[in-house]
Amino acid sequence: MTKLADHLKVKHFINPNTGDQHFTYFYKRKRCPTSLIEGYLSKQYIGYYLILRDLEDTKLWLQQAYDLVPDEKTETQENSDNYSFELIRDEKNHLIIKSLFFSSLIFYGKCFTQAKGRGIKLEKSIIPEEYQNKHDIIMTYRHTLAAHSGEGKWDTGKVKLVLPPNKNSNAGIHIIPETYRLDFEDDRVDEHRFLELVNIVHSKAKSKSEIIGQKIINEIIIPKGKSHWYKTCKKG
Repeated sequence: MTKLADHLKVKHFINPNTGDQHFTYFYKRKRCPTSLIEGYLSKQYIGYYLILRDLEDTKLWLQQAYDLVPDEKTETQENSDNYSFELIRDEKNHLIIKSLFFSSLIFYGKCFTQAKGRGIKLEKSIIPEEYQNKHDIIMTYRHTLAAHSGEGKWDTGKVKLVLPPNKNSNAGIHIIPETYRLDFEDDRVDEHRFLELVNIVHSKAKSKSEIIGQKIINEIIIPKGKSHWYKTCKKG
C-alpha cells in the first residue's frame, strides 16, 4: 500500500439531471490529477473489481440470512436432499431470509456467467476440488430457481383433491396445490458450506485482480515515466 492510497479520499457526485457520475480524488485535502487508463488490462481489472464487489455482497447477505435463522430449527423437511430447508414460522423473517438467500444465489452465479459489460467471468476450475460439488449445487439453484423456473425438482408441484373423512359429510370438497419450493438452505452444519465457498472464490478473484493491477503499473504506467503522466493528467 502506498502513502497516496493510505490517505486518498474520494468524492462521488451524480448529476441529478443527467445521471452522469463524477469522481474527484484528494490527498491531504488537495485535489489529485487523474488520467484515464484504457485497454485490455484495464477492462480486465474493472471486470474483476465488479466480481469482487458482487462476492462481498453475497457474503454479507448470506451472513445476515444465517443471523436471522432461529437457533433451534422450527421444522425440518425430512427424507430430502435439502435436509436443512428451514420453514421459518415468523413470516416477516421468512421473507427476509428468502430474499437474502436468493440475492446470494443470483450474485454468486453472475460471477460465473458471461456478462457483456464486464467481458470476463470466473471459471469453475479456480474452485478447489472438494468444493466443486457445492458450487454445482449452488449454480443449479441459481439456474432453476433464480434465473429460470420449473426446470428441476424445485418450483414445481401437483394438485390434490381433499375429501372429508366421512363420506356422508356435507363439508364439501377442496382442491389444494402442493408445491416444491426452496426458499432457503441452512448448510452451516455441512462439511462444505456456501459461505466458505464464497470466501474461497473471493480470495482467488482478489489474487487475480492484484496481478492484473500490478501489470497495469509495470507495463503501462511506469515505462512512460511520471513526467508523461503529469502532462497528460488533468485535475479530476
